[in-house]
Amino acid sequence: MIIRGNESFDIPVYDSEQATYNIGDILNTPWYWTGGNWPIKKLRPDHQNAVDHHKGSIGNIYFSSRPEDEDIPNEDRIRESTDEYIKRNGEKFQHLIDIVSNEKTLTAHIRSGDSGVIDEGTVEKIKGLASDYDKIFILSGIHSDKNWFTDIEQPKTTLNQSLDIIKAALGDKAIFDFSNADVHLCLMRKASNLFLHKGGFSMLGGILFQGKNLYISNLIESRQKEHYTKHLSKNANIVIF
Repeated sequence: MIIRGNESFDIPVYDSEQATYNIGDILNTPWYWTGGNWPIKKLRPDHQNAVDHHKGSIGNIYFSSRPEDEDIPNEDRIRESTDEYIKRNGEKFQHLIDIVSNEKTLTAHIRSGDSGVIDEGTVEKIKGLASDYDKIFILSGIHSDKNWFTDIEQPKTTLNQSLDIIKAALGDKAIFDFSNADVHLCLMRKASNLFLHKGGFSMLGGILFQGKNLYISNLIESRQKEHYTKHLSKNANIVIF
């Protein structure tokens, strides 16, 4: 679902009646924040339920191929599972892949409204990069997680406010997409240039990235920098600010 900068937002809510597919937590991205001190070998029951429920998802592909004694996360398996998902489903969103793979497009993942309205510093970073690109392709969305929010309208309202701020800053260069989490992981995999905001989902985007320029904003603290960046593409130009 693409929304141009001059159109109003209609943000879908995923998993409202299903097991919550929080793929960042399912793939144990907190491992990167702890400096590699918290690998796991078995999913929580709710995470296992989500993986089993979402047949054919990246998470389902990942755990269907994973040996029981393998630590979670495993970057190679994350990449292979995403590539397999693209192989099976990519033709359905090839038009989006064509946009993000363009060298003059900057793809940006913005964390959803559960963490508050986007800060001015992040907006200024994206705005500063915008002069180098023809399009800024914003990935964001909402999934229903009743462990955190009983009223999904709260994060939805906050995300709307954040996207309005971005739209005002970028004007016609901004394009917004609210596809599901798996599609967004695939788009970060195929992006030529990628900006990461914060959170576990952004971290997965960095692991998947194989393009040219990777910009990392509030994603990691200085103590996490060395551990996280050693898992990223060696061919990318990585800018942390």
